[in-house]
Amino acid sequence: MHPKSDLYIVDSIPLEVCRLSRANRSKVCQEHIESAPNFGFCAAQDMRCFGYKLHAVCTPEGIIKMFDISKASEHDIQYLNDIQDAVDHCVLVGDKGSNGKMIYFKHPR
Repeated sequence: MHPKSDLYIVDSIPLEVCRLSRANRSKVCQEHIESAPNFGFCAAQDMRCFGYKLHAVCTPEGIIKMFDISKASEHDIQYLNDIQDAVDHCVLVGDKGSNGKMIYFKHPR
């Protein structure tokens, strides 16, 4: 990503494969253990889920610049660590799901 802006927003949302009551019977995406869905927690909705998590980086205007999908159990801070090099010349703002408070990264100029 080559930032054209100095400010980006990062957030995530759960992508449920199925309801929790059916999770142990689900055969969706179970072919490979490294990409299989799993159990996670969404703090914003105060709920457990089974599936994946969609992470996105967008501009304040809502234009998505980067996105990725991880297992539901992956913490948002892991995604931030993964994209750190791609967003090192801008301010990146996230909500409390990132680490319990408002966060930002800013590359020294």
